[in-house]
Amino acid sequence: MRDVAFNSLAAVPGTDCTQLTEANAAACAAPQFSVDRITENPQSGIARRIEGTITVPSFVTPVEPTPADNEQSRAAIAAVCNRVPQEDFNSGCADVAQIGGAAALPPNRLFYNPADATPTDPSQAPYGDGLPDSVGTMQTAFMCQIPERALAEPARASIYGHGLLDARTAITYEGSPEFEREHNFMYCAVDLFGFATGDLGNVASTLVDVSNFPVIPDGSQQGLLNYMFLARAIGHPNGFLGNAAFQNGGAPLFDRREVFYNGNSQGGIVGGVVLAISKDINRGVLGSLGMNYSTLLQRSKDFDPYSTVIYAAYTEPLDRMFLFSMMQMLWDRSENNGYGGHLTQKAGPLAGDPVDHVMLNAMFADQQVTPWTADVMARTMDIPVDYAMIGRAGKRHPDLVPGWPQPAVSYDVVEGDAAYADVGSVLFDYAGREFSDNIPIGNVPMREGPD
Repeated sequence: MRDVAFNSLAAVPGTDCTQLTEANAAACAAPQFSVDRITENPQSGIARRIEGTITVPSFVTPVEPTPADNEQSRAAIAAVCNRVPQEDFNSGCADVAQIGGAAALPPNRLFYNPADATPTDPSQAPYGDGLPDSVGTMQTAFMCQIPERALAEPARASIYGHGLLDARTAITYEGSPEFEREHNFMYCAVDLFGFATGDLGNVASTLVDVSNFPVIPDGSQQGLLNYMFLARAIGHPNGFLGNAAFQNGGAPLFDRREVFYNGNSQGGIVGGVVLAISKDINRGVLGSLGMNYSTLLQRSKDFDPYSTVIYAAYTEPLDRMFLFSMMQMLWDRSENNGYGGHLTQKAGPLAGDPVDHVMLNAMFADQQVTPWTADVMARTMDIPVDYAMIGRAGKRHPDLVPGWPQPAVSYDVVEGDAAYADVGSVLFDYAGREFSDNIPIGNVPMREGPD
């Protein structure tokens, strides 16, 4: 999908446009985009908010009706809700059922052209050659915020990955404006198509019939491609910087030479995919992160309302575990679990991609994203770890050797160290003066104390 999409930008046929260089910028066009709204001084310390759309090749299509628009799916949701105990109804099934019936839903299934099929396996004919095919283009809405400091010195540019089923507007809250203002960063974001607010209906449909689940990883792969096209629009000399909205009297308001990534929660869980496969983004921070979703779900308090529904649809605990493991085989294509091993030089980057520089910021006692899965990712990436903040608070971590077997982070790493250059996982405790309690080792969320 990446290669086909970016090579569609080739102004000179045959040019490899998967990576932007100064040499091929003329032969590889910038993504088409429009600026639709400019808001001056929208927040304290923010000079300008810019909103518009980017044109991205689309690999998804509504081959069948959207699940929550289908009468059978609606009836299934209602039937499951009727089996949910009344005391759980208001906090769980009712909310999810309402979401399923009210959300505006985009198409979410990858398109496979049957004409690509080989005759050797007729059962696979509906999926062609097994690779998704483009079905035209889609418009994805973007938002950027430029800090006041950029008026004097061009800001650095970063893609922001939003949290669970959220949207691009996350760059206007949750501490993002402070980061933009204090560190002179221009944050830009798009909704993670397939796993954003507008996809809540599709998510709800998967709870009553897991056969619908492919809408999430299929759509998310398109969403991650949209992230990469946003990065190209930022980095291309004829991209955003060619528009007056990103200039101050003709002077650039941001430095396009390097595009960073910062994502938190869901944005941290899918952000490893962006860093692993984008050739335009090679340095990033994944916060409140983890891998894989099949482990994360039951250890997150955010899963509470959704579990009410799926547990009513699938009543046997063993069935549920099988379902989570089968869901994960598809989810690997759109979250850290499928790409963690390709994020560092030591682990082995994907062919043709530059070495990435990644910091993992896991959160001790995180009630939404269990830090155990950040440990799994650090081991998969084979990177050093730092648990000093937890140790200073009385060695509250339940492991005998927290972070074993990874070495400790050195903050005196020599530039160019091939094994451990600019990578590490730091376990934070953001509770402030009230330290978090010890975290559970069972398959349950952390529920006590500060989150």
